[in-house]
Amino acid sequence: MGSALARHLNQAGYKITACIDKRTARSRDLANELTIPDCFYSLQKIGEETQVALIAVPDAEIANIDRSINKSPSSSSFHYCIHTSGALPASILENSSGNGIAVGSMHPLQTFTSVDKSPSLKGAYFAIEGDSKAVELMEEVILQMGGIPVKLPPEGKSQYHAAAVFASNFIPVLLREALLLLSSLDVPPTLGRKMLRPLMETSLNNCLNSGEIQALTGPVVRGDAETVKCHLEVLSETDPSTEPLYRILTIKALELAIEKGLEKEKVDSILNVLDDQD
Repeated sequence: MGSALARHLNQAGYKITACIDKRTARSRDLANELTIPDCFYSLQKIGEETQVALIAVPDAEIANIDRSINKSPSSSSFHYCIHTSGALPASILENSSGNGIAVGSMHPLQTFTSVDKSPSLKGAYFAIEGDSKAVELMEEVILQMGGIPVKLPPEGKSQYHAAAVFASNFIPVLLREALLLLSSLDVPPTLGRKMLRPLMETSLNNCLNSGEIQALTGPVVRGDAETVKCHLEVLSETDPSTEPLYRILTIKALELAIEKGLEKEKVDSILNVLDDQD
């Protein structure tokens, strides 16, 4: 995430004075790419011209980095300290806050993988919170990068991040389960992905364009208890570890189906199947 943000900040016209990374080769490559004056392994070498410290590290390291930053000779020049965690609030930057530095958190609601060198942040939403001074800066920077800032309450960060996990991280999990079921029928993963792609893309587009209730299709929304029963039986026989996941998702799908107007008789028939399979 740090490299992607650096690229977008650079494109937006912000001066990046230094990049620090334990993997010096990677930071050197980024420095060369963006003509950043300095790249270091140590936080102690940050120059005094640096006014904003942007921390893009695993959550468990943020507090340690915050402590190290405030021990650096140039810490007195910092006006802002901002981290990019989706789950943690700005208050974890207690060393910076205690030294009078405005603190904030700025999390882009985008997925970052080793495959994507730099996913686009234009049009991406950023969850922000922190000191009013830091929030003001983050709003300005995000808009300059072409993003959209959204203020969140600090106590809501974990809930926000869990929402992001549901919307993004669990998609590969569901795809893997589908591919495993197909592989048991001698359908190789490469072909399985090709087969499932139109279905997944259409389903996601329908969800985003029409809403999740209208987009719901399949045996649950039809009240087809017999098909649900068959699924549970075959999963119990061929893939017992997946059966509980199917059951939980069926219950959640049933909640949507009820909102969509599924008749009580059909709801009860599916619930009876779920109860019988316990």
